[in-house]
Amino acid sequence: MSSEQSTPSFLLPGNATLDFDNYTYGSTYDRDSDAPLTAADVAFALVRYLFPVIIVVGTTGNLVSAAVMLRGRMRATSMYCYLLVLAVVDTVVLFVSAFKTWIRLVSGVEWLHASSGACKTIMFLLLVSLHLSAWLIVVVSADRFQPFSDRAPLIFQTV
Repeated sequence: MSSEQSTPSFLLPGNATLDFDNYTYGSTYDRDSDAPLTAADVAFALVRYLFPVIIVVGTTGNLVSAAVMLRGRMRATSMYCYLLVLAVVDTVVLFVSAFKTWIRLVSGVEWLHASSGACKTIMFLLLVSLHLSAWLIVVVSADRFQPFSDRAPLIFQTV
């Protein structure tokens, strides 16, 4: 018996292997052209070609929303301030999640593995922005609820 223990290695789609001692992700997705399409092939193609469209459309929509919410008339009520913050937070979610995933699949670069600080920063940004996005929708809904807004607004009526 050998004193060294080998760690298991798992085969991942897209010329990738997950070895607990050495993580690598290839930038090419080799597929046998004679083999039928699998769910992994379809998923990889969707992520590779659809994510850039989602990122561009989402960023453009959030920038337009933010520009509208920055108008003086819109800044007069708290609800529009919440929606402005929501547009910014949703843009952060797009770039920290979708853009990072697309970069990893296209180039093989995983930002989470760059350093311990990069991993902690990216995960912090992702988790805070995801939770903040959900809670901002709750706050906007509560702010729009008429019994609250007639008697006493949640935060401020004017900012």
